[in-house]
Amino acid sequence: MKVIVLGIDGATFDLLRPWAEQGKLSHLARVLHEGTHGILRSTIPPYSAQAWVSMMTGKSPAKHGVVDFFEQDAGRELRGYASSTLIQGEAIWDTLGRHGKRVGIVNVPLTYPPLAVNGYMVSGFMTPKGRDDYTYPRELREEILRVTGEYDPDPWDPLTPSQDLHSFVHWMEIAERVARYLQEKHTVDFYISVIQVLDQLQHIFWDALTDEKVRNEPQIAKLWPLIEQCYTAMDAAIGHRLNLIDSETTLFLVSDHGFQTVNTWFNVN
Repeated sequence: MKVIVLGIDGATFDLLRPWAEQGKLSHLARVLHEGTHGILRSTIPPYSAQAWVSMMTGKSPAKHGVVDFFEQDAGRELRGYASSTLIQGEAIWDTLGRHGKRVGIVNVPLTYPPLAVNGYMVSGFMTPKGRDDYTYPRELREEILRVTGEYDPDPWDPLTPSQDLHSFVHWMEIAERVARYLQEKHTVDFYISVIQVLDQLQHIFWDALTDEKVRNEPQIAKLWPLIEQCYTAMDAAIGHRLNLIDSETTLFLVSDHGFQTVNTWFNVN
């Protein structure tokens, strides 16, 4: 049996289910109709960094050691971003590798620096800017660049969502092109890739996504075709993975957390 996992950062049924039922996301609708799905509880707090690590290790943040986007060191005034070196315990691809299974990991958050696996790894969200050592094996980067001409495993500031929708569409297309190429070129038993763009997009445009009145405001109405294009691309990625399924293959769609409106912040201390 083989396993394919497609991660969709920030996916929420509140948004996606109505669109699937309206026929806007036909491939997701097929998954919801033919497969099994449910609402799961994220980590507390539901930050992408520790939630994705919990997914890959099966451990709570208290056990795997990633509890924030930053390193935890009370002795340092300036802390670095969290990275794969902080993770305590074995990830699912390490377990599979020990049992002789080949793995492909593409654009999964908190996988920089990429670790040696029985297969290949391309790091994703939280990869430092300007680094060229984001692949294992190292020479895989040159193979990716021959296919796309450019690649950035994390094109945006990790904690300041971009508002450039053209960059969303651009990098989403490149990331998916790389994901499909690697899946087709390098045969593995376990393959996972993550779509990061929608999390960025929803942080900026959540009000428009959930409120038709906001959506019809002139400045948003001009951008709406690009917003829809991102969700169409997500659905196309689901369709691609569905086409890979046979009697020996299982597909999982996973997310690190959902989304909702935030009206109030308070400091507990």
